Amino acid sequence: MASPGLALGSGALAGLSQWRNSPKITPRDGDDYAVRFEHIYERQVARVTADVLVAAIHHEDPRYHPSHEKVVWRRVGLAFLSVVDSRGDDGSFRPALAPLAGSLGSGLTSMALYQRQNDLSAGLRRSGLAYSAYFVRALFHEFSPELWSLTPGFVRKRHEAISKALTY
Repeated sequence: MASPGLALGSGALAGLSQWRNSPKITPRDGDDYAVRFEHIYERQVARVTADVLVAAIHHEDPRYHPSHEKVVWRRVGLAFLSVVDSRGDDGSFRPALAPLAGSLGSGLTSMALYQRQNDLSAGLRRSGLAYSAYFVRALFHEFSPELWSLTPGFVRKRHEAISKALTY
């Protein structure tokens, strides 16, 4: 369940946390980055494991399905609803338990990892942050065709501006 991409993402988040000097890790020594990576990776593995197990038990399809709508606000609403409910085998909608389980797995695992802020309220707060990541991911997947279509023009314009600035 743990992929190389999960380790790469955890390494990037640990580097960002190290750069920001987040105070969640109290011992400040050379192993600080390793401890941050370990904590983030364990939380991500707990999230993915709970997500996959509950999706299998509850018969949910964790893949994202685009809405094929044209109106922006309708697409935003459908992206948010894709996190909250899922379509059952008979076509009816039911609550999506996999994102809830994944976010709770991540947040409650953090209670065992940190030396400070390791009570239930901090674990539930981290669970809420992990659950909000599902909404961000759904929005990204809904609007990814438009985002990727903007990228070549943006890169080309920046490259032209940089080359023009360097020639003067």
